[in-house]
Amino acid sequence: MDISKKDWKLFRERLSGWQENYMEGLVKEYANFLNDDKKPASEKFWELEKRIKEDKRHPGVIMEMSKSEVIWDIVRLIRLKVITYDDLSVDAAKKHNCNFLVRGIRDDMDYYYEENIAQINEEISGLDTIYVRAGTYGSISSSTVKELYKNGKDISKYVPKEILEIM
Repeated sequence: MDISKKDWKLFRERLSGWQENYMEGLVKEYANFLNDDKKPASEKFWELEKRIKEDKRHPGVIMEMSKSEVIWDIVRLIRLKVITYDDLSVDAAKKHNCNFLVRGIRDDMDYYYEENIAQINEEISGLDTIYVRAGTYGSISSSTVKELYKNGKDISKYVPKEILEIM
C-alpha cells in the first residue's frame, strides 16, 4: 500500500524523533541496570554489552524504510512501543498533524459509544471522526483474538496477514 508523498515525508521526519525518544528510554533502563548494587561490575558490563547488541537491531534504534511498507512499519513501531502516546487520541492526532480520527465499529452499541466520543472529540479539537465497519468478523472482539493468540491458537482468519507476520 503506497502513501502520499506528503505522508512519506512526514513519516521520515518523525521517525528520528520517535527513535530518539525510544533510545532515551533505553539509556534510562541501562542506567537503572548499572545502578543495581546486587550484581558485580563485571556481570553488569557483559550483560549490558549483550543488551546493547540486541537493542541495536531493534526498529526503535534502526530500521530500513520502504514507502510501500510504511503503514506496516508504523503498526510495528506502535506495537513495539517506539511510537507511543499517553494523552487523549485527539492530542496525539493533533501532535501528528492528523485531520481526522478513524474508529472501527462492530455493531450499534459500538456506534452509540463511538458517536459520544466523536462529539466530545470534535468539540475539544475540531477533528472529525470516520467510522469503519468491521466487516465479516465484526462481532469478534480484539480481546478475544488476543486471548486466542496468547493461548497458541490459530488467529490467521481474524487478522490481516501483514499483521500476523509481525506478531
